[in-house]
Amino acid sequence: MTLLEMLDRLAPAMRRHGVSHLTLAENDAVLTLTLSPAVAAPVAQTMAPSVRQNTVPSPEMGVFRMGAIRPGSTVATGDILAFVEVGPVRLPVIAPAGGVVHTVLAQDGDTVGYHAPLFIIQSE
Repeated sequence: MTLLEMLDRLAPAMRRHGVSHLTLAENDAVLTLTLSPAVAAPVAQTMAPSVRQNTVPSPEMGVFRMGAIRPGSTVATGDILAFVEVGPVRLPVIAPAGGVVHTVLAQDGDTVGYHAPLFIIQSE
């Protein structure tokens, strides 16, 4: 099994064991993973009890590219919120639920990790 084939298992295992940075080498390939910290609890405490929050993860490791969505923007399920660039490919960051964008957790040009939280959407 190659390093890239192990990626889907590595990120969850790192979170489970509290590891935020990992470098692995195999033959002439080197894989470095850095996970973003989990969404802080105080964000959840600022919301009313009837409001649900949906964390929108990065679809892949890459460079975050902000679109027109800002805190306070209303979005529908399936809307494209931003993009993550992986080399020449731009992967869309899709809203998993409709609601209002509460928080944007990355800035344009940030390097983001696989499934790093990028947005928090509030819905009722």
